[in-house]
Amino acid sequence: MCTSLERGNQWWISAVILDGKIYATGGVVSSEGPALGNMETFDPGTNSWTLLQSLPCPLFRHGCVVIKKYIQSG
Repeated sequence: MCTSLERGNQWWISAVILDGKIYATGGVVSSEGPALGNMETFDPGTNSWTLLQSLPCPLFRHGCVVIKKYIQSG
């Protein structure tokens, strides 16, 4: 069983898997908002989430893909 996201339960995030880790971007904390501009990664080896550098702008109900080892979200 994995732990929760670092920033708590989030709705409408987008996520991808890259190099064995899950990367989750954006989302909202509740149905009332606000949109979030954070990116987090889950490492199954340590069973923990890590908060990464913020996105350029808050996003929710968005898509996320990996292109040549880069994560594109928008």
